[in-house]
Amino acid sequence: MKPEREPVGVAPSQELAHLRLLHLADSTLPIGSLAHSFGLETLVSAEILHAGDLPEFLHGYLREAGILEAVACREAFHLAQAEHQEFGAMRWIQVNDCLSALKPARESRMASATLGRNFLHAVLGLGDFRVLREARDASLEFGGLIHQCAAFGLVSGSLGFEETRAVLAYLHQMSACLVSAASA
Repeated sequence: MKPEREPVGVAPSQELAHLRLLHLADSTLPIGSLAHSFGLETLVSAEILHAGDLPEFLHGYLREAGILEAVACREAFHLAQAEHQEFGAMRWIQVNDCLSALKPARESRMASATLGRNFLHAVLGLGDFRVLREARDASLEFGGLIHQCAAFGLVSGSLGFEETRAVLAYLHQMSACLVSAASA
């Protein structure tokens, strides 16, 4: 007996999940990421950074800020995975507070927090996701910021994406936004 084939036009579940992840990681998702350059525009306009320097700049950015954000993205991803337990609201606050402390530039910190809040709000508009709602409520209750990498990790874990793919998609989005800002 032949194995049944899926109908033409229907992606296998892993491929469909990957497409959903790419959609959420798209730099054109309307959360405001195109409005934030994280200081890159200033470096370009002051002629401190030139187009030829961009590959080296991005490499350094990913090695420093990217590693920090990848760790926070993974930590938040794991918070969402603990569905059999109560959501770790205090750990969620700690992850975001730690990110705030490690982002000394106010502009960068506030841009990350604005994008994270907008991203979480956009995904909550798609449905009622208990963990995402609890994270938002905990942040509101304790006056904490919601950073973009933490929100992305939490959403990715809640939606059942594969962890490494989610982190790589986030880092790609972050890089794409920086390239857009440098070329503006």
